[in-house]
Amino acid sequence: MKLPLVLFSLLVGLLANAQTDIPARFPGGNNAYNLFMSQHLKYPTSALESKADRTIKVLVRIDSIGRPSIQEFIYENSGLGFEDEVESFINQMPNWIPAMYNNIPSSSQIILSFDFKYQHEQEGPAEGYKVTFYEVSDIPPFYTYGHDSLVKRMQVLLVDSLKLRNVSGSCTIQFIVDTTGRLLNVSILENKTGTSDRYMQYVLDKAGGWHPGLIRGRKVGVQITQTFLFR
Repeated sequence: MKLPLVLFSLLVGLLANAQTDIPARFPGGNNAYNLFMSQHLKYPTSALESKADRTIKVLVRIDSIGRPSIQEFIYENSGLGFEDEVESFINQMPNWIPAMYNNIPSSSQIILSFDFKYQHEQEGPAEGYKVTFYEVSDIPPFYTYGHDSLVKRMQVLLVDSLKLRNVSGSCTIQFIVDTTGRLLNVSILENKTGTSDRYMQYVLDKAGGWHPGLIRGRKVGVQITQTFLFR
């Protein structure tokens, strides 16, 4: 089974004393930090059954020679192993570049935030093909010219391609936008348009123009649900 992935947020706060001139920095900067996390921090196997998404925030002390150590977890323990994974990860960290005060290396505190998101799997159109997707993302999938433009495009297709007239009402559809902008696993949740589900699936797919969701700048498959209102 493919393990879920972990999303990472870099420093979200600096709690060094107010006199710190330069905050503590991970060696190599943000890109090096993200690469290190992608190689050393994983979704805990103890949480697989729960399929939970969880954000873990931890207060970390960076001493005057750059050694990181956990001071405390900010929220109540999840009991699912996320905190253990974060603690193991921080213990593997290299020394940071310490904060500087008046050109003197100084200890400081930072808050690190870790977003663990379970990566779901569904059977795809072809037998044995697994579709992996997220239910949330930093930037959700979007249609090129906006939702209203998509509705108009679908209505034009209903009239011009399918020769339907006076289509009105609402239709709620759930689907996955994959990393190429293709729509997968399109499912009609509610259809009050008076036309068939098959037609609604067809015009949504035919409209094209989707952009994939992004997580930390990386294209990912994301499942979304949208309601289309035809007048």
